Amino acid sequence: MLDYLKSYRNLVALHFNSREVQEKIEDMVKPKKSRSKKNIASPNECIASSIQDPEEDEATCLPGQEHCEWLLNVIRTQATKVAEELLSEERRKSNESIKSLKEEISSLQSEVKQCKDANLNLEKEIAKLKYAKNGINNDLSRQKSSISALKLTVDQMDQKQRETRIKIAGIQESEEENLEKTLMKYAKNTLGVKLKSADIEQIYRVGKKKVNKKRDIAVQFSTKKVRDTVFENRKRDTTADAKNRIYVNDDLTIYRQKLLFDARQLVKRKKLKGAWTQNGNVIILKQEGGPIPVMSHDDLRETLNRTDLHFPDETTNDELSVETLSDVDSISMTS
Repeated sequence: MLDYLKSYRNLVALHFNSREVQEKIEDMVKPKKSRSKKNIASPNECIASSIQDPEEDEATCLPGQEHCEWLLNVIRTQATKVAEELLSEERRKSNESIKSLKEEISSLQSEVKQCKDANLNLEKEIAKLKYAKNGINNDLSRQKSSISALKLTVDQMDQKQRETRIKIAGIQESEEENLEKTLMKYAKNTLGVKLKSADIEQIYRVGKKKVNKKRDIAVQFSTKKVRDTVFENRKRDTTADAKNRIYVNDDLTIYRQKLLFDARQLVKRKKLKGAWTQNGNVIILKQEGGPIPVMSHDDLRETLNRTDLHFPDETTNDELSVETLSDVDSISMTS
């Protein structure tokens, strides 16, 4: 029993000076008459002595049975109180931590809600922008279609004004040349067409003069009939040498020049069988079937069923030479 008491001596020492404990000890350890008169240390003295000198004689400090039971109850009570205080403190700290966590969670939930609201608003704005973009794209598509239609209309009007004109390439250029006489001589000797001075309204070189460069000649005839006669007999020129050959072509608008050039590039690539012009219109011939008139690059794509075709010259404003357009060595020409 004493060993058990000694194991709690430190705890008892903490509470030993309590007045209430001392009074209870004094009251309960009063010697009874039936006991021996031998001096036995009071509980206070025994406990104090045990705390100060654990090796003190056990007989001197051994209290009565009831005193031991009371002392054990005191120790249990104080130990329980200390444990409860510790648990209470830990519980308080835990509650504070839990409260803090709840506040943080609440704050995070609020921020998440704000983010969700902001994201929802952003999605709405994106949807509005997409709708507006689609509307703009549709407007642009309609405008492009309108512009394309207007361009084709202007191109047709421009080509209409050129129906009495032709372009000639390959005629040697000199300082004191007479283009009218030169043309009349070429038409008579090579094409078998007799021209009068009255048949020719305008004739001139096109572009700036360059060294060792034969500039094209633009010719406007008095009537479309005269012009067609010259144009239809151009195949009578059977000169084999391409460098010395004279080329006669329609006087095309810049856009139709590009359209014809691109069509002939497709002939080189074996996508078409032939490409030429007739009365200012571009005509193509597929590998199968008859001649097909085309008015635009979109017509070329649709005819070949190739929407992915890209034409480098489609958007350029550079005028092509008649010689370039008349590259008969590489393409098929059919009238």
